[in-house]
Amino acid sequence: MLSFDIETTGLHARQGDKITVICTECFYTREKRAYEFAKHAHDADKLAQLREDVITAFDAAPSLCAFNGIKFDLPFMAIALKLPYDTVKEWKAKTSDILQSCRDTYMHTF
Repeated sequence: MLSFDIETTGLHARQGDKITVICTECFYTREKRAYEFAKHAHDADKLAQLREDVITAFDAAPSLCAFNGIKFDLPFMAIALKLPYDTVKEWKAKTSDILQSCRDTYMHTF
């Protein structure tokens, strides 16, 4: 299981807000990774490599885990990183999201 969280410059990717960092931790290996987009904002090649690294990591993970990943993180990533619809759909299908579970089960959040 790959746990992840993103940080952004705002809440609206369609209005130009950007991802500053995506952090991951593998449940099995405890390997932690920070994909620092803001640090490399002016290096198109590095940004492209970070994007590909994120896609590779998320695709390879047997499952994903997030807090508000279904309604915010993954949709924001889809727009900001220009991800294919099918890729994000597959990631959503393998994501455990406690916030979304509470919404679905209890009709409210924390």
